Amino acid sequence: MFDLLTAFGGGLDGVIVLFLAFVSFFASLLTAVFGLGGGILMMVVLSYFVPVAASVPVHGVVQLGSNAGRAALQIRYVQWQVVWPFLGGAFIGSALASVTLVQLPDWVLLGALGVFVLTTLWVEIPALSNPSSRSYLVGGGLSTFCTFFVGATGPLIASLLRQGPFSRFEKVASHAFLMTIQHGLKLVVFGILGFQFGQWVGLIVLLVVAGFLGTTMGTRLLGRISAKLFEQGVKWILTLLALDMLRRAVVIWLQAA
Repeated sequence: MFDLLTAFGGGLDGVIVLFLAFVSFFASLLTAVFGLGGGILMMVVLSYFVPVAASVPVHGVVQLGSNAGRAALQIRYVQWQVVWPFLGGAFIGSALASVTLVQLPDWVLLGALGVFVLTTLWVEIPALSNPSSRSYLVGGGLSTFCTFFVGATGPLIASLLRQGPFSRFEKVASHAFLMTIQHGLKLVVFGILGFQFGQWVGLIVLLVVAGFLGTTMGTRLLGRISAKLFEQGVKWILTLLALDMLRRAVVIWLQAA
């Protein structure tokens, strides 16, 4: 069985492929229940086993499948007044990234994302306290541009929705739809730039299927967990993940020095 998984999973060891499938399932379940967190978890774990040059586009395909599935299951809660300005900004961000795309050192990317996540969680951002169409336009452009370099920008999009006049269900569904837009545009650009997705198609399909199963189970649990646990659970889970990113950034920097 592990030999089959190795052949199916882009040449990775079968045990690793099975582990990544479990992570994809759990990450999608986490995001379906709490609204975010799964994308960062998947990016962190994937970067341990997939080359850095491939981790962002592979992660993008997996997250596209996960978020698209969640958005489809929760489509009735999507807030379209957020989607349209965000979409305009996302097109601008993708266009800028397509002409400026460079690969920064791993420790810079991990460190920047870790600092950003901690900042959005623990520091009040006045500009986002009363979000408007302009906020969603700018947020769509900025987060989409950043996703080409760091992969997981879920917390930035979540910060746009956090102070909005939306229910818990509306935040989760709208977040999934906005992430679907962002990852879809990112994959189009990577494809135009020549990334060979075919080399990783087996692993991608397996992770997308596992992610959809996690989304389905998470959607069923969405109304069974208290709002207080939702807020505090997301905050502390993302804090731990951000701290781990900073730890890894320091280790990689020391190894390169």
